[in-house]
Formats: sequence, structure tokens, C-alpha cells
Amino acid sequence: MEENKELDNFIRKSIKEVGLEEPSVDFTDSVLSKIDVAKQKDSIQVTKPLFSKTTWFLTIAAVAALFGYVIFNSSNTESTWLAAAQLNKLTSYNLSLNIPELGFSTTFIYGSMTIALFVWIQVLLLKQRQNKRLVTS
Repeated sequence: MEENKELDNFIRKSIKEVGLEEPSVDFTDSVLSKIDVAKQKDSIQVTKPLFSKTTWFLTIAAVAALFGYVIFNSSNTESTWLAAAQLNKLTSYNLSLNIPELGFSTTFIYGSMTIALFVWIQVLLLKQRQNKRLVTS
């Protein structure tokens, strides 16, 4: 306790000798103007798109081509992925591995395409929502 009183007295005496500093008249205005400038720099934000327009165009073209293939190539002949890629010759070789033929039903193909379409739509919606969030904040 005694030491705290001595320290307190010493600090009071030192402050009286040195005196208190007073800020300039326009101190508050200069600080607030610097804060405003910092806020303006932070609010100006240049964003770069996640996917370029070329990438979006190629994605849309690929999905449209896939849809077109499925819709216009619905013939009654059975075609397999191996035959389409001309890999069915590999099955004629007597290797220890049997290469199975991959045949998908039309229901599976339509379901896969529908899921891909909905995922793509959700990505677009989430992208728009994120862009609105960036603009408002």
C-alpha cells in the first residue's frame, strides 16, 4: 500500500511538471476524414468472376449437345459405350481381364442429365445470391 501511494504521488508530480498535451483544434475532423477515406477504399472492390464467359459458353454447349444426343439418338438399336468408342475389338482378345460392356438405360441417362441440370441451376442461383451479397455489403 505504501509503495502504491509513493508511486501515485510520483506520477502526479511528474504530470504537473510536464503538463498535459492538448490536441489541435481540427483533430477530430482530420481523424474522421481519414476514416471516411479508408471506408471508401474498402467499399470499392473489383471482383473477378469465378468462371469466364468462355467457360460458361463451353459448359452450356456441352450440356446442350448431351441433351441433343439423348433426344435425337433414341433409336431402338442397342449401342454401348465400347462400340461407340470402337473399343469393342478389345473384348475379342482373350485376356485374363474381361472388359464388360457398359450399357445404360434411357431412364438412367435422363435421370443423370436431370440431376446435372438442377446442379447447374443451383450453382447459378447461388452465384447470383453471392453477387447480391457482395454489392449490398
